[in-house]
Order: sequence, then structure tokens, then C-alpha cells
Amino acid sequence: MLRSAGNGAFVVSVPRLKRRPVSSRPGILVDVTRSPSLDAPVGRLSFSFINICSLANKLDDLLQVRRDRGVAVLCLAETCHDAYFVCFRRLRSDGYRVIDRPRPRLPSESLTVSTNHGGVAIVSVPGVSLSQISLGADYASFELLCARVTSGSSKSIVVVIYRPGSNAVTSTFFDDLSETLSRVASYYIVPDLNVRLDRPDDVNSLRLSELLAVCGFAVCRQPTHVRGGILDDVATLRHQPPPRLL
Repeated sequence: MLRSAGNGAFVVSVPRLKRRPVSSRPGILVDVTRSPSLDAPVGRLSFSFINICSLANKLDDLLQVRRDRGVAVLCLAETCHDAYFVCFRRLRSDGYRVIDRPRPRLPSESLTVSTNHGGVAIVSVPGVSLSQISLGADYASFELLCARVTSGSSKSIVVVIYRPGSNAVTSTFFDDLSETLSRVASYYIVPDLNVRLDRPDDVNSLRLSELLAVCGFAVCRQPTHVRGGILDDVATLRHQPPPRLL
């Protein structure tokens, strides 16, 4: 923009750019516990579970949400990443701890053409360490990641499960999930199973609810999807503090 200086000269001025508002996504977090400090957590930690629907263009928004909500451990599903993912390299260079599992690609898939859908990851703030745990099994009906989370004398174990909504709910899925729950019966479970637990008349909802109850888990019954309904589940043992929405 040219503005006259009154003496025959002109001044070039550039209008101040408005700060781009931080996206509201992801907008649904379930508060398991709260931590009084983010960078040096003491005692109980705050966990979140987010179906990020591709992290590639949402990392800054995700970190802003983490700071605003006071989250120490981020559990992510549908990250759509491959090995050596640039977002995870950036997080590690900033002091975050990251463990991840990209969806295995088929030999026929091209890395330069096809987006690698799926994928799960766990990210913790500086001062909270992560170590991956093998459950001794690998299931075809869902993606799975398990980690030990340590901060000072506080230790917990979290399991992230993602079942793509495009996959049919079969008996194999329930068999695999039952075996997984029997292996992790003392852990936090944060699954994205794409089974509508808010539909009590649905046969798959009934079967999943019964399975979780038999294994001693309680599930957050508040809507966890931006459009309402319960698609992304957070389950804790009944003696643990119940999860609540932030």
C-alpha cells in the first residue's frame, strides 16, 4: 500500500497480518488424570486420546491443544505415517518422547503415491519417558501399540488400539480383542474401535460392552466424537478414577 508523505514522496506500508487462529481440532479430549506441571510432571499424569486423521498438517494445532489442556501424554490413532516421519523427527528434536507403529504396507504399494492410512503413536512431554512393550502377539483385525510411561516414581502402562471403520466387525476381532484384554488387564486402554457403544440395541455394541465389563473395565459414556456419539473409547479399570471429558 502506498501512502503519500506530503513532500512528493510515498511510503510503502504493509498492513499488519492478523494472527491465524489455532484450529479447534482435535476438539475432544478425555481427561484421565491431571498433572500440575507439564515439563516436569509429578505424581499423576494427564493422558489424551485423539483420532488425528493424519498428523502431517496438524502438528502445530496438536501441540497448541496439548499446551492449552495440560496434557502430558498424547495417544494418537490414524496418524497416516511411515517410518522416519518428519513430524515425529521434529517432536524428538524438541525433547518429546515418541514411540510409533506405522501401518505395514503391502509390497505392491508405492511410497511416493499412496498415503499410508492408519498408524498409531504415543507422545510424551520432556521429563516423561516412554518404553515400548511387546504383548507377544500381532493381530490382523486392529493396530496395537503398548508403552510404559514413567515420570519420577509414577509408572503406568497405556495401550492404544485402532480398528479401521472400513473393516467389518467379525468374530475374529472379538477373539483378538479378548486375548489382548487378558494380556493387559491392569492397563489403561484407549481404543478407537469404530463400534458405537451409544447404540445399546446394536449387537456389536452389546458384545463389546459385555467383553469390557467381564475384563473389569469401565468406559467413558459421554460423547467422544465431534458430531456426537461414542466412537473413540477410553477404558480404565473400575477402581481407577473414571475418565471425563475436558
